[in-house]
Amino acid sequence: MGAFPKKINKWRRNIDGRKVVGPRVITATSFITSRDGVPEMAPTLNFFEAFMAGGQFVERLSDPKKARQVGNRLVDQGANWLKTQYSEESFLFHGKLSNLSDECFKALRETADTREVGLTMHHTEIEGFKKGTQIGVDTLEHCATGLLNQKDIDSFIEKNMANELEHLTKAGFSDIETLKAATSVNADIIGMSDRVGSIERGKHADFTIVKGDPITEISAVRNIQYVVIDGVTVFDKHKSTES
Repeated sequence: MGAFPKKINKWRRNIDGRKVVGPRVITATSFITSRDGVPEMAPTLNFFEAFMAGGQFVERLSDPKKARQVGNRLVDQGANWLKTQYSEESFLFHGKLSNLSDECFKALRETADTREVGLTMHHTEIEGFKKGTQIGVDTLEHCATGLLNQKDIDSFIEKNMANELEHLTKAGFSDIETLKAATSVNADIIGMSDRVGSIERGKHADFTIVKGDPITEISAVRNIQYVVIDGVTVFDKHKSTES
């Protein structure tokens, strides 16, 4: 999850302290991008604005030294990952976009390795997929829309967790492989497989109870009945319906 550093850390503390109900937050805090890169609509805030907002939503830079400085600062502020992006075409129809140089990407990769955090890349084009594999990011977020037809793109934009899992089965994954991808595999990717991702002794008792059997019919994940975090039921469909 990316967000203003101070704000996301506040929510994370409140969730961990049980002041509010929410997920375990793994955050990249601020987005790292080029001067006119994605997200295009996100401005660089002045000092007062950044203070009020809790930091920058996006860090825009153009040289490797700045990339290292920003990367280290974000980790100091609580980032578990560094998140960058690569997009050549404007989402807002502004034409071609600039991107960080390979030297900047290398600086981010080295900073992530030194600080022992992950490096992830947002991309929606085939070229972004190629760039991510070239610089060796740990994960590539979203997909190359150039591979999809308009119907698939509309579905991708509107997707939720259940849709995403069902798409995986349509792509050829078995139901059990899909469930593992959403739980134990993802836990391993974010470095939390010793704490979450499966129900085992010594791990957090975090799980969802659904009506039906998702091992034989993945759409059962839509029928959520209970959500349990650390052994405490934080959502009960039946009580929610009654209220």
